[in-house]
Amino acid sequence: MRANNGDGAPGPDQVYSKIQDYVAHWNMAPTIRELATELDCGHSTVQRAIEKLEKDGSIKVHKRRSRGIVLKGRTRKAAQ
Repeated sequence: MRANNGDGAPGPDQVYSKIQDYVAHWNMAPTIRELATELDCGHSTVQRAIEKLEKDGSIKVHKRRSRGIVLKGRTRKAAQ
């Protein structure tokens, strides 16, 4: 399946950055649906990226909570 956006599917780094921006702005975690809309991709793409981020320790996901993503273990890359 092709990504909705022209750049291809977002990777875990892009998803992490979007989560970080959302938390900084709204002071709460985004939902999968909100991330998929913001990144212009499918829900399953976001879910796969979140699973990878959780596996490498960058985030913690509290199951059965729509806003259960907690950031940890990674520093934000400086903008170039």
